[in-house]
Amino acid sequence: MVFNKDIASKSTHNAKEGAELPFVYISQNEVKTKVTTGTVGDEIKQMLGVQGLSFDSDVDSKIREFRSAVDKYKAWFKQTNEKGELINDKESIESQIGRFQSLLESITTEHNQEKLERFTVNVSKIAVATDKIRRLGLLKEELKIFKDEFDKKANLVDKMIPSLDITEQLDGIKRLVEKEKSCITVYETENTEIRTIFAQVYTGDLSGLLQNAETYRSTIEKLKTRLLMIKENQSQLDAAERKQKTIHRLIEDELHRQKTMIDERWQAIQQGQSDWTEDQKDLMKRILADREISLEGRIIFDLQIFTTKLKEVLNLRTFRASKTLSIEDRIREHFKITDTDSFFKFMKSRLHQVKEEGYVSGNLAELFYDIAQRSAFLRVEPVVTYGGRPLDRLSVGQKGTVYLCLKLATQTFTQPLIFDQPEDDLDNEFIIEELVDIFRGIKQFRQVILVTHNANLVVNADAEQVVVATNNQGVLEYTSGSLETPIINKAVRRILEGGDEAFRNRELRYNLK
Repeated sequence: MVFNKDIASKSTHNAKEGAELPFVYISQNEVKTKVTTGTVGDEIKQMLGVQGLSFDSDVDSKIREFRSAVDKYKAWFKQTNEKGELINDKESIESQIGRFQSLLESITTEHNQEKLERFTVNVSKIAVATDKIRRLGLLKEELKIFKDEFDKKANLVDKMIPSLDITEQLDGIKRLVEKEKSCITVYETENTEIRTIFAQVYTGDLSGLLQNAETYRSTIEKLKTRLLMIKENQSQLDAAERKQKTIHRLIEDELHRQKTMIDERWQAIQQGQSDWTEDQKDLMKRILADREISLEGRIIFDLQIFTTKLKEVLNLRTFRASKTLSIEDRIREHFKITDTDSFFKFMKSRLHQVKEEGYVSGNLAELFYDIAQRSAFLRVEPVVTYGGRPLDRLSVGQKGTVYLCLKLATQTFTQPLIFDQPEDDLDNEFIIEELVDIFRGIKQFRQVILVTHNANLVVNADAEQVVVATNNQGVLEYTSGSLETPIINKAVRRILEGGDEAFRNRELRYNLK
């Protein structure tokens, strides 16, 4: 099989060799199905080359990361002991420090104050050093885990990336551990000496006194360490919440990125390629601009779906209908979310205040943050208009016309076009006055094959080759030739009912006798 790729070049395909011939196939019945079932939006995305357009996974991961950090630190502050008491509550810990400080002071007299103070200070230093050794050990393990994860990721990117060298860091940790252990030995030795001296002058229960002093001081230091952890984690929580408050901007920016991508792709289609001829550019203009077909990326906010989902996470007894307001009216009045701008404004300023209120019975935040829920009512779609009217205000035939024009415009000068019964469900005016003109323009740059019962298309589109199918007692027979061939001329007039008028037009055009 040999077909013309364009005016200057040809391509040969041999079926026996299994070679596949790329072509564009359009079935008008399929077009009708896509239009009536509402899937034409996805088809338009595919035509534009943005069928993979979706919320960026990296952005979504960052949103999850920001939220996870907030949840982690909030969970830490909510930890309780076996009695259900908060163990990371600042006021509670400060109260405990004051109580143990009083107990320590109660066992200290003027006579033993100096020695006991030295002893308890050493106990404090030992506790601090011991905790530092513990934290250095955790840091060492964290460093090793980080190295393993980094090396694996780097190896996946490129095996030439050298492994992470943490020798210097590990050596530094080892030196610090040894230093702290040495300090502990010094403090313990000094306390042993204090015990010996104390025993010579103290006539009471020395072991009990020192044990209590050690217990009180050690507890105080542990509580002070806990306070430091609270301060650090509060700082981390504040930072995480600041990042969480930027999520609305991440979502906004991503939606605008998708919109821009659709707009730029549409602009590129209208402008065409740099190597297009003036005839090709003119054909594109006739297909799109002259028919007032326009397209833009638009951020869609479906208020009805959003309100339905919002109702699922609210205690609706709080929003009972009144004589003048429905439940939905009262919800909208309270949340004041009606469009994209108010949605993001609520996220920024009110979401984290409202989500803890008593009338919120479900996970309100998920409605805003979770992409699976949010995309049901907030997304970017290519919006097509025809003569200034959107698709949902067009007839099925007009929608089919728009779809066809977009299909032809996005694949105008590439592969052969096979169109199965283009007359089905299309406006007759469009077929006669416009579709014929489109086909006559396109066939200058690509092969066009039509399967049709409409003589106007066959005759007026200047078909060079006509294949007539005849059903002879269940056996299909085919006859081919040009319109000027008598047998084809007769078959077209008889079977396709083009009539003499159509052929008189042909005769006038070609000055046939």
